[in-house]
Amino acid sequence: MTQLTQDQIKSLSAVELLDLDMDMIPDAPDFVNPQTGIYLCDMKLSQGTYDAKVYQDGQPTGETVEEVKLTSILTIKEVLDVAEADLDGDALPNAGDMFTVRYFGRSGMQNAKTELAELGAALNVKKLSVLAETLRNNPAEVVVALRRTKREKDGQTYLGVKVLSLTLNTPVAQ
Repeated sequence: MTQLTQDQIKSLSAVELLDLDMDMIPDAPDFVNPQTGIYLCDMKLSQGTYDAKVYQDGQPTGETVEEVKLTSILTIKEVLDVAEADLDGDALPNAGDMFTVRYFGRSGMQNAKTELAELGAALNVKKLSVLAETLRNNPAEVVVALRRTKREKDGQTYLGVKVLSLTLNTPVAQ
């Protein structure tokens, strides 16, 4: 049985989608935590908000405040280089695998500026909101350098991303 393409899936109504044989629905891509390295990816960027807890003297107050978040969604097209020391027995990601990099709150926007500045410059865009809107439905082909770092206090692993080069799949209207 032939699997449907993403465009075919999108054209179906909800009822039609539920009536499909499951073998016709393509598998979801794997989300991975890629190794430190250089990757050729398609990149989308989306923006939103979330309710952040308010803290005073290190303790939650029970209040929340609306904060901003950006999410980079990257789909790996090719693994160009990987730091051998970072493999830790993990398998290399495959073409089609995806990963996300998220930027939360005010400090997150500072990190987003640092990590996405060259992308904005290449598109002649100075606002993160415009950059997100530009890349939401028009992914860019990017070569990114990733670094995995482990935070000592909780052992969490974080991804840092730096865009090394970019090609827009469709020109952006200025």
